[in-house]
Amino acid sequence: MQSKPTKRDLFEQLLNADPARRQLLLKELTTEDHQLWAEMQQLLVADQQAIPDSSFVISDLRELAQKAWGNPDSLTTPESIDGHRVIRRLGAGGMGIVFEIEWGKNQRAAMKLLHPALCSNQTIARFLQEAEAIGRCDHQYVTKIYAYGHTDLGFGSQPYLVLELVDGIPISDTAPSMPLRERLAVLTRVGEGISSIHSKGVVHGDLKPSNILVCPDGMPRILDFGMARSINNRTFGAEQCTWDWAGTLQYMSPEQLGVGSWPIDHRSDLYSFGLVMYEMLAGSVPYKLKGQTVGQAMKTVSTVSIPRIRATPGVDCHDLTRLIRRALCLNPADRYQSATELVQELERIRDGRPPTRMRLPLVQLHHTVYRHALRFSRKRPALVTLCAALGILFIGFWLLQSTTHSKSSTDLEQIGALARAINKDGSPLEAEELLTRYQSASLLQLPVNELRSLFQFYSSWHRWPDLLALTQRASDAISASVTRVGADHLTVVYTYKAKAHLNLGQESKASRALDIALESAEASDGSMLTNISTLLLQLRRTTESLELAKNRLEQLSPLDELSGAPHAHTRVYGILVCCALMEDDNTAYEQYMSLYIQCSLQSRVRYPPWRRLRSMGELDRCERFIQDFIARTNTASASHETALHAQRAAAFRDLGSLRYLDRKYNGAAQAFSDAIELYLAAGDPYPFDRVACIQSLGVCLRDQGKTGEALHYLRQALAHYKDKLSSDYPRLAESEVTLARCLYLAGKYDEADALAAKALEYFGEDIHTHRMSWCESAVVQALVHIENDNTEEAGLLLGRVGDRLTPESKLSPRLAEIFEYAAGRHALACGNPARAKELLGQAIAKLRVTHEPTYPWLALAEHWLIQVELAIDN
Repeated sequence: MQSKPTKRDLFEQLLNADPARRQLLLKELTTEDHQLWAEMQQLLVADQQAIPDSSFVISDLRELAQKAWGNPDSLTTPESIDGHRVIRRLGAGGMGIVFEIEWGKNQRAAMKLLHPALCSNQTIARFLQEAEAIGRCDHQYVTKIYAYGHTDLGFGSQPYLVLELVDGIPISDTAPSMPLRERLAVLTRVGEGISSIHSKGVVHGDLKPSNILVCPDGMPRILDFGMARSINNRTFGAEQCTWDWAGTLQYMSPEQLGVGSWPIDHRSDLYSFGLVMYEMLAGSVPYKLKGQTVGQAMKTVSTVSIPRIRATPGVDCHDLTRLIRRALCLNPADRYQSATELVQELERIRDGRPPTRMRLPLVQLHHTVYRHALRFSRKRPALVTLCAALGILFIGFWLLQSTTHSKSSTDLEQIGALARAINKDGSPLEAEELLTRYQSASLLQLPVNELRSLFQFYSSWHRWPDLLALTQRASDAISASVTRVGADHLTVVYTYKAKAHLNLGQESKASRALDIALESAEASDGSMLTNISTLLLQLRRTTESLELAKNRLEQLSPLDELSGAPHAHTRVYGILVCCALMEDDNTAYEQYMSLYIQCSLQSRVRYPPWRRLRSMGELDRCERFIQDFIARTNTASASHETALHAQRAAAFRDLGSLRYLDRKYNGAAQAFSDAIELYLAAGDPYPFDRVACIQSLGVCLRDQGKTGEALHYLRQALAHYKDKLSSDYPRLAESEVTLARCLYLAGKYDEADALAAKALEYFGEDIHTHRMSWCESAVVQALVHIENDNTEEAGLLLGRVGDRLTPESKLSPRLAEIFEYAAGRHALACGNPARAKELLGQAIAKLRVTHEPTYPWLALAEHWLIQVELAIDN
């Protein structure tokens, strides 16, 4: 087990990393601790969830902001901000406040100030992204940006934008008083603005009437680029790659809602603009989504028929209706492919010229087809009957052939076998083969259990973070399965679809999938409902959602039916987690905790409830839960003594990990010692778990400066891994690096050099997946070279470490603490004491924040800093 950083340092490092490589970095930082990986993963999810990009939760943002600022309406308007006189406050929303300010001589502007409660690195990056998006789109019908900066009004640093002050009203409010031709002229200008935005490589993402203002001179302005992103998915400046699209529900495109698996590009803006056009011309939206869940909205958008625009003198409303229906096509491929094309059609209709021939998809022509078919059937009923009979015969024959072919195919058997094998111990190559077979086979004959295994595997591809492209393909495959497996499997499909979205960092899409899964869930499906509930806990940890999850599980799993039931602990699991988070239902907690202990002693529980609390970042609740479990099982019946010891050992192991994270090395070492004794008392049923405790105990002793005792345990762990694991297994190489660090601290340089070189050779074959472990091995070997006065080899190794750590990546805390120390030692050995003093000082400053004075690396750095200062004085 490697020496671990503080949770805060690790989390901040992940937030500051490039989003495109964040999952890969997370894998590198937690190669030896799956629970730490799960905890950091959930913290990242919680960070995304805390600042959602959706008007669905604007009230939550307002509530969060009010906790920091109080009621925005009661705030005193400042006299000036950064030297600019504030004239008045224009408005306050969930994200911030907008002031009218003086900007230069005889000029006024709007200053948009972000709420201090929302000033995380991510939201500030998105705020800057909005500024860059507006700066790109220099057009007369797009609002202008004058400046971007930071100010402090007593609530901490807050970013602001200075924008053009637009004196206008929402475009939908101008319709009643404006003739139709003038409305078409205004819409044409808006279309020109959208075309200009797209030509600069930007997708607006939130087009709606309130973001399109019309000035008194009839000139429109497109505002609010907070949802904008680059068409080719590149970031403007900081973070964006993992951001889900979520705008105002009424004006979202089908692909933004999650209908189908189409990419979200500039054609999404054309759909939203089509809704704005319809409202501008008809006086209302073509369909209403207010009050609907996302699942209901998806169904509405997928099945709605766009009403005709009512007839108006001087304008061909038939052509106008065709234009809007094409803009509102469900499939982006059937819409206009550019804003320029749409504007040209608008101009033709406005000027009374014939439009180009529009080829609409069948879904938009169904009314016309129906009318013609009805008329034809009335004239020639006998011919229609004959054609219908022939058609039915043809379809029946085709279905029979397809079913026969499907049943005779061995693809389904191979898919099922691969799914079961990979879920146990799979590889990326097998993953690719499974996906290929899945996409070429019919799933209608696949048994439900194998179907679930298949979906579970798809949703678990985060085991290989470097295969995010495959994970996305798997998510698309699950989406496509909705129509292929039938309504009976909707709960299964959407539950695992939600999990796949969650692993991709797409929280809003995961939430929508869970809504549909809950709507279609049957009360008898306990396993799926438990999965849904735990995913709900990850996404929406509000009191209301906790109560919902708990009530659904209690309804499914009454106490009188659970006692003695198979796999009862899987049903109790979610209720216990809810109770632990809510802390207001002690009766339910007591009852289900007793039942859980009874179940856990009868069958092994591989993932106890407290690990879910830990993965959600609830470390204090997790520790209290573990201690309560240990106290309760201390007096449990001896009839299940072996199972009792095994469950208590797992609890002590997790307790040790929690204490280690808090740098409570004595308490952690004691917990690991207790876990080792309990595993042995249970007959050593899980030897790798016991050896992991031995290695963790050694790391705790090492970090207390007890290197002699630490070496005993670390050697014992490595010997076990050598005996049981193949030479190409990562855990073996990581154990060698851990021991090499301790050997260096103990002054056993030759052994440390041999182990580091061996690990270096292994990790060198997979730089991307094990980059940090490779770098750590190289630093240990470089330190040994420095001790042996081989500064040239040490410099080459440290240089290679620098090459592996690209400018955009950050050092992990566990590596930074020895890398800066090694660089300082190397600078001193090369005769540069001034540089050595600087580097060692940086290392000491970081180590003192997170470690006690007895921490060995801190003691070494302080010792050599004294030597450097003496060298400088002399």
